[in-house]
Amino acid sequence: SSRSSIQVSLFWVLEKSVMEDLKREREKGSFPETELTGLLYGGAEIVAKRKKMENLVVNDPILRSEDVHYLSRTEEFERGLQRAAHAIQLVRKLELYKDPAELEAFWSLCIDDEFATGTHVAMFQPTLLSQATKEQQAKWLPLANNYHIIGCYAQTELGHGTFLRGLETVADYDFENKQFVLNSPTLTSMKWWPGGLGKVSNFALVMAQLRIKNKPFGPHMFLVQLRDRDTHFPLTGITVGDIGPKMG
Repeated sequence: SSRSSIQVSLFWVLEKSVMEDLKREREKGSFPETELTGLLYGGAEIVAKRKKMENLVVNDPILRSEDVHYLSRTEEFERGLQRAAHAIQLVRKLELYKDPAELEAFWSLCIDDEFATGTHVAMFQPTLLSQATKEQQAKWLPLANNYHIIGCYAQTELGHGTFLRGLETVADYDFENKQFVLNSPTLTSMKWWPGGLGKVSNFALVMAQLRIKNKPFGPHMFLVQLRDRDTHFPLTGITVGDIGPKMG
C-alpha cells in the first residue's frame, strides 16, 4: 500500500542518518571508538563478523526490522512467520551454523517481538544445550536444530514471573505408569506470556514444581509436547491460545 511505502522510506531515512548532537559527542571521546567496540564484543574479529551480519540483515528486504505499529495483529503475525522462515533458509543456504560467532550475531539482529521463532532460538535450543543430558541432547537437539520441532520456554505464569519458588504448576511422578503428570491447578498457575506458546510452538520447556509422593523437590524443567506434529492441533489436556499484542 502507499502507506507502507511511505513508512518504509521514512524508516530508512532515519535509520541511515546520525543526529548531529550525537555525532559531535562521539567525536569528543578520548579513546578510539573501534577499540571500545572490540572490547565490548570480544575482539576485532567478532566485530567484523557482526558488521558482516548487520549488512546482511539490513540489506535484506524481508529481514530488516521496520515499524510494526501500523500493522494489524494478523499482519504482524504473518510477517513474523515470513521473517522467521526466511532467516532459517538463509542460515542453511549460507551455512552460518558453521561459525558460532556469525550465527549468534545473525540471530541477535533478527529476533524481536514479532519474530515467530525467537524463543526457539534464544531460549529453547540453549536450554537443551545447557540442561539436557547427553542422551537427551542426542534425541532432541537434531529435531530442534532442523526445526522438526519448534519450542518455547514456559516459565512465567499469570501469578508468577521470576519468583520460581512461587510457581504453581506442578509435576507429580506417576509410579504406576513411570511418567510425570503436569498440571496447572489454579487460574494463577496458567502459563502466561511465553513467546511462541500461543500459536507457533509444538513443544515447550515447562518449569514446574516437582513432587514425588506429595513431597516437594522444587522447580524442575520438563520437556512437554503441546501439539500434534502433523496437524498442529493441541494434544488432549492442553489448552493454548494467543494473549494478543505484548512487549518484552
